[in-house]
Amino acid sequence: MNYLKRKLNTTEKKRNIRLNLKERMEITKRGYGILAEYCPGLVRAKVLSAFIEAISPFVTIWFSARIINEIAGFKRIEKLIQYVVIVILINFTLVITKSVIDKIIGAKESSMWDCFSKIFSDKQMTIDYADLENAEYQNKKQITEENLFMFGNGLGQLVWDTPGMVKVIVSLIASFALTLPLFLADSSNKWLNSPIWMVVLLLMMIIEGFINDVLKDNEQKIFEKWSEGTVWFNRAFAFYGQELDLDYQRAKDIRIYEQEKVADREISNLIIHNLQDDNYITRMSAYQGINSFIAGLPNVVCYIFVVLKASLGAFGVGFIVQYVGALMQMTKSFGEITLANSENHIYCEHLKKLYEYLDFSNTKNGGILSVDENLLNKKEQIILNIEFKNVSFKYPKSDEYTLKNINIKINAGKKVL
Repeated sequence: MNYLKRKLNTTEKKRNIRLNLKERMEITKRGYGILAEYCPGLVRAKVLSAFIEAISPFVTIWFSARIINEIAGFKRIEKLIQYVVIVILINFTLVITKSVIDKIIGAKESSMWDCFSKIFSDKQMTIDYADLENAEYQNKKQITEENLFMFGNGLGQLVWDTPGMVKVIVSLIASFALTLPLFLADSSNKWLNSPIWMVVLLLMMIIEGFINDVLKDNEQKIFEKWSEGTVWFNRAFAFYGQELDLDYQRAKDIRIYEQEKVADREISNLIIHNLQDDNYITRMSAYQGINSFIAGLPNVVCYIFVVLKASLGAFGVGFIVQYVGALMQMTKSFGEITLANSENHIYCEHLKKLYEYLDFSNTKNGGILSVDENLLNKKEQIILNIEFKNVSFKYPKSDEYTLKNINIKINAGKKVL
């Protein structure tokens, strides 16, 4: 446990050095490139599905406002029927389209983990034999695989969080477009007509988003501690909690080598870990509760402001639905944009670990064989080659030569067995 605590403290210090925006953009861009290569079409389908999901509420809000105005005021039957038919057709088309896209996403996500496995197998096929047993390489591979396949960290998170980013962008643009007339409509009260209200409401949403980001960041730090402990827990439990019980040969080994005390100690540590997990989960739930409460405050102010302007004749009752709905979506989007930013920090850190593994260079690629530039600059074709003359080799502590007085010339691009 002391080792685990030291490891957590070291990891915590590293976390304080956060990636800047430019670094995260480059890391994210490369991640999408890997997904496009190994999971073609998955991200594109996710984006389209998220766009439809994000735009659908605003279509309903816009038409609902006009339908209510027709029922409550204008009473134009033809216009009312027109609005109803159009909104039904649009929503039907969006639902059918999204259903088809989601089927495609489901099929692609079902094979996503196999695609991720191919990333590791491709790397294994390109690494030198000597480096396959390299401790640093194996450590990077193990950490990366545990992050990716145990928690979906990195590429998995990038896939899952992409819809969130799309919905935030679409919602902010759409909600701003539907809300702008609210601040341009004049009521009988000059105080409510002041443009300062736009600044006040926008500032409240930004502050709510900032607080949401801080709370989410604190919650994520706790989750990362829990995640790291869970990796250790799963390894220890797999052996001491399962293999010792199911594999009698393992249990015999423990007794033969008198490791009962070690087993008892590790099982005790597993129990202690479970108690710590309860504390982590309680703290994460507290942050979520506080965040939900704070997120509701701007909604209350927005609702009161819209009702006051409507009661003073600024617009019809139908537009209450439009403005309240749009402002609620805008408030939600400001909270989610900070969430998307926080999530981006997290999966970029894990993607960085993946890239460190993928960028692990073969030691044999570091050769310093020089080539005369004058030869390369000549117009006629130059055939480069490697030549061995009278080369002999024998293994240490052996009297017999494996190779003796070998003479061979190998041209570039050729292989000799």
